[in-house]
Amino acid sequence: MIKNTEQSRRRVWQMKAARVIGVGVLCVGLFAVPAVFAETAWESMNPALAEYYLSGVWGTSGSDVFAVGEDGVILHYDGTEWSPMESGTTSNLEAVWGTARNNVYAVGEEGAILHYNGSAWSPMEGAAGDLFVSVWGTGRSEVYAAGQGSGGTGGTGVVYRFDGKTWSQAHTVGYGCVDIWGTADDGIFVATTTRPVLHYDGAEWTSWTTSARRPPDGIWGFSGSDVFLVGSGGGVLHFDGDKWSKMTSGTKLFLDEVWGSASDDVYAVGKAGTILHYDGESWSAMDSGTDVWLKDIWGASADAVFVVGEDGTIIHYAGS
Repeated sequence: MIKNTEQSRRRVWQMKAARVIGVGVLCVGLFAVPAVFAETAWESMNPALAEYYLSGVWGTSGSDVFAVGEDGVILHYDGTEWSPMESGTTSNLEAVWGTARNNVYAVGEEGAILHYNGSAWSPMEGAAGDLFVSVWGTGRSEVYAAGQGSGGTGGTGVVYRFDGKTWSQAHTVGYGCVDIWGTADDGIFVATTTRPVLHYDGAEWTSWTTSARRPPDGIWGFSGSDVFLVGSGGGVLHFDGDKWSKMTSGTKLFLDEVWGSASDDVYAVGKAGTILHYDGESWSAMDSGTDVWLKDIWGASADAVFVVGEDGTIIHYAGS
């Protein structure tokens, strides 16, 4: 059984939680939330295999989904049930991403970088001591992992690149990196702990100032001119290719991640079971059916969306 210890949870979340302590010891009753978007269509998929938190989810289809989390836990969904996989590590895993069902990467604390070849997970040499919190890429020879350097909270943010053979440091910055996303054409976007968004155009890294008043935590989009940034205090920003604009989310609760199937079908998830939906005009709350902290979201399509979080929580949305 995988033990859910407060110590390990706090260690992996130190970078994100540090930004919440001052402004985010929040209770649902303290803040108004937006009107509920629709009658709930989220259903619990908890495998009840152990007590753990889950912090990352990604897949190739609605019947091939990976979830990662505490103490090296990796679960796989085959369209019928969730099953544990042997990860070979006890390091907390924070994120998962891949290009195909036989080319999947999971990253986490203590420099953990794992690769799945379709048969088994194996460790890759990265940067010992670093805390990787996000992974993303454009192909088998262009994969990036972002996070916090070994200096700990408030130390150096790092971005590592895998060229198909080895991982090497691609960029460092004087504040933590919390999420990474991009496209082959529009470059790489990195959310950071101190509000600027880092951007890499293939030649150089630049820091873009945003209008965020509080630190962001999740970034995702459809193109370089349609990017969403979510984070502390229910903050949501949108980038149109020219400037970042503040959006009204209707909540003050911490938002961890954002994902969508189309420009008018975007979701954000976060603290106290929060799930928000954007229909192209406004954000509305959805009834998630849970009050645990939701950490990540990914979908294969508009009617196959997966969310993971604390206490082994996995919920699924199959359409309205």
